[in-house]
Amino acid sequence: MMAHAQTTDDPRVTLLDGTDGAFRVESRTRPGLEHTVSVPDGTCTCEAGQHGVACWHLDFCRAVYYWHRYDRRAQLWTERAARLAATRTTGTAARARPAGMTTRQEGWTPPAR
Repeated sequence: MMAHAQTTDDPRVTLLDGTDGAFRVESRTRPGLEHTVSVPDGTCTCEAGQHGVACWHLDFCRAVYYWHRYDRRAQLWTERAARLAATRTTGTAARARPAGMTTRQEGWTPPAR
């Protein structure tokens, strides 16, 4: 009978400060041991990652990284839509044209078809 390693279901993942997509992940089978994962480089310091094999650490960090980016992008679009809606309801004037563009835009006609 083969003994199975004790695993943790909820590994700790920490985003490293000052980096874009670098994480520190606790090992599920060896508590206290941490691996460093770089999502943009697609690397991990675990045994599998050192041999170029895809590991769960990298897959997990990719999911966290892209979910966070998508979530932040959605938040920015929601804020932008709210600002535009507020501008339309308050009757605030449209953005002013840059200087020098008025003449070009008013003098332009679309090409004949």
